[in-house]
Amino acid sequence: MTSDVIENYVKEINRTLKKDGYAFIHHSFFFGNNEPTKNIGGRSNMTPELFKSFVEKYDMKIITQEDFKTSENINDTITVFKK
Repeated sequence: MTSDVIENYVKEINRTLKKDGYAFIHHSFFFGNNEPTKNIGGRSNMTPELFKSFVEKYDMKIITQEDFKTSENINDTITVFKK
């Protein structure tokens, strides 16, 4: 997915999430080619900072972001946020 698709997911979560509701998303922590199909493992271009900017753009709050390795060359993040 491209970052605009991921942003639209966050926007839709904001629309459907109840006030004081929580959400979590497991997303890539990778930045490479603008075409994710050309990135290692088909990884989306996403960083914790970029994901946080989407959450804040839609007036939600980051609770935590935890980075972890899924393999030798692939890092991911789990982001928990609240409306």
